[in-house]
Amino acid sequence: MSLAELENSIGYKFKNKKLLDEAITHKSINSDFNNERLEFLGDSVISLVVSEALHFEESSLDEGKLSIYRSRIVSRSSLSRAGLKIKLNKYLHAGSALKNNQNLTETIIGNTLEALIGAIFLDSDFLKAKEITLSILDIDFSKLLLEEQKDSKTLLQEF
Repeated sequence: MSLAELENSIGYKFKNKKLLDEAITHKSINSDFNNERLEFLGDSVISLVVSEALHFEESSLDEGKLSIYRSRIVSRSSLSRAGLKIKLNKYLHAGSALKNNQNLTETIIGNTLEALIGAIFLDSDFLKAKEITLSILDIDFSKLLLEEQKDSKTLLQEF
């Protein structure tokens, strides 16, 4: 699959193709040129985008609820599902041992999505990264309100 197909699926054409290549390269392939730094950046961009969206969409919720919802949206499994939706696994450059391990693949796909968002941020600006992030994540705010169950860690912390 070509990188142009990935760009079409996310609705963004990179000016600097090297950033896209870096975003989809796992450290198991190249220890010097990989997506870890972009992942770090993308994690923050995604968190800010989701925090802002929640702030404006769910104006009646307090900080605690907003934090719970944000953690659900930016969880590894949620980001992995979003990455699989755009078929990020088809473009990932990673060692074969990692690609064939289903549990590791989920983590890697989520991390790669973060790196991709970080790359978009660097290649354009925050507004474009926000637009693409919201498009890929496709957050259903009404569904969040229905899922009032708290995760185990939150229950333990509240206890």
